[in-house]
Amino acid sequence: MLCPDLATARYLGVFARLGLKAVAIPYDITMISHLADELESSWYRMLLLVDGVARDHSSAFRARVRTLLIGKVRDEIAAAGAGTRIPEFRQSTRQTDQPQKRRKRHK
Repeated sequence: MLCPDLATARYLGVFARLGLKAVAIPYDITMISHLADELESSWYRMLLLVDGVARDHSSAFRARVRTLLIGKVRDEIAAAGAGTRIPEFRQSTRQTDQPQKRRKRHK
């Protein structure tokens, strides 16, 4: 898969590690770098928590917990869906009801 930049590759990498087959890219590409940071941090924090909670158990148990957690995250992402195919743009500018002033032409 070709990626236009490192931020997009990092963003897609988290979803690839989860084993998702389809991923939506945010319409506002300026957000991808920030989202990639958040997703990667969350990914590693999740794995550290599993290792910390299950540290007194066997490696097979830790692997099983990790697999179950990743499956749960994958299911929740799939349930949330990608959102609308075309984003809704809200128009925040309004024209006031004041009549426009006309300039007088000087002869």
